[in-house]
Amino acid sequence: MNGTPMTIKYGLNRCLQFGLAGFLDCLSVSLLTSKTQAQQSNILPDNTLGAESSQVIGNYQGQPIEAITGGAIRQINLFHSYGEFNVSERCGAYFVSPSADIQNILARVTGSNP
Repeated sequence: MNGTPMTIKYGLNRCLQFGLAGFLDCLSVSLLTSKTQAQQSNILPDNTLGAESSQVIGNYQGQPIEAITGGAIRQINLFHSYGEFNVSERCGAYFVSPSADIQNILARVTGSNP
């Protein structure tokens, strides 16, 4: 029993060290990415959906995120169509559902740029 408190204390200290190191890593990455201007992604809706074409909101809420709205609703499905869909490094693209009834968001790329 004499070794148990030491083992617990050592384990707790080790856990706190890893937790602090992980927090500092996340903080440094966050600071580095927030100070650098995020590159704009190249997400270009095509014209196949007409008035129901997608809209892309760049740097959504000041973040390196492309928010994608619009699209063609067909029952429980939301369709998007793009001539080009390239997301820049360290950026994200998120499809915004206009309704809780949407169960599937489907996208296609019609352009020739792989």
